[in-house]
Amino acid sequence: MRTVDFIRLGVVAILITYLLFRHLQRARLRRQEARWTGHGIDVAGLADRLERVRADFASEISTRRAEISRRQRWLESARLAVARLAYFRAKGVEPSAWTEPNSNL
Repeated sequence: MRTVDFIRLGVVAILITYLLFRHLQRARLRRQEARWTGHGIDVAGLADRLERVRADFASEISTRRAEISRRQRWLESARLAVARLAYFRAKGVEPSAWTEPNSNL
């Protein structure tokens, strides 16, 4: 046999080993999923919040807006922190170039 034949045989053996390994992994995963019984969820906390929303819908809307605003501020501060990292800075670019053109919206 030539060297090329040995290489092909080795590649085929590695491929068969990999495929057999993946097949056994999937079979084990299917067996584990079949034994999984699942679980319920506790909705006691949801019931209290639902009653508050039903009682005073307007206050829940303002609470939601404050929460969204807080998340936007966190995202903005994270964006600015990442933009200040040396890896993300373009050479010779002014710091004002990092601000978005529509940042006042």
